[in-house]
Amino acid sequence: MEGELRIGTVMDQLAMEVFQAHWSRLVRESSGYLIDAVWGNEASGALTPIQREIHQRVILALDRVMAGFWAQSLGDVPREAIKNLVQEMLVWRLLYAFELFRRRLSEEEWESDLPNRNKVYN
Repeated sequence: MEGELRIGTVMDQLAMEVFQAHWSRLVRESSGYLIDAVWGNEASGALTPIQREIHQRVILALDRVMAGFWAQSLGDVPREAIKNLVQEMLVWRLLYAFELFRRRLSEEEWESDLPNRNKVYN
């Protein structure tokens, strides 16, 4: 439908922006680094400039999603519950993208073993 909020589109766009901007750093970090960035969690120490920038992008995406939800009249649905669900979805979307990229990088390292690998998967 025209004008309809597409949460997946917003999340995919955010994941692509974060990936393009910070892939070289994020592929070397643990999953916790990205999770802290999405949630703005400083429990394990102050956020790095990259984490702060990612968190700002997340906040903007969340605001866009939340405005769309309420434009579609969700009524009395608890705003914080929806926000947390969307933020959790963002974490998983980003983690998936980076893990997929890490796996592709590691596959390139043992590309010489491709014939044996194909026998296993085919």
